[in-house]
Amino acid sequence: MLTMAYRNRFKGTSMRLPQRDYRRAGGYFLTLCTKKRECFFGDVVDGVMEFSAIGHMAKRCWQEIPDHCENVRIDEYVVMPNHLHGILIIERRLDNPLVETFHGRSL
Repeated sequence: MLTMAYRNRFKGTSMRLPQRDYRRAGGYFLTLCTKKRECFFGDVVDGVMEFSAIGHMAKRCWQEIPDHCENVRIDEYVVMPNHLHGILIIERRLDNPLVETFHGRSL
């Protein structure tokens, strides 16, 4: 089960508000970082992001989120060499029992 596969795997301080229900409809700003902040996604050359193969994959996966989550759409995002910033819009409350938080990280 996905829940067990990731349990206790991700460490870090959560910036989540303890009483906030993050399944609620709304816009959420996310930052996803690579392991050890290594520049797996590419490099910035002369002010332009040049994607590696993994960077193209990260971008494609982000763009495909709405294909997998009917209730979620993406807004603005940017892929940087070692992280991705993006805004997810949850259009209506997520009542799926599989949605769970893992040490401050969700799905």
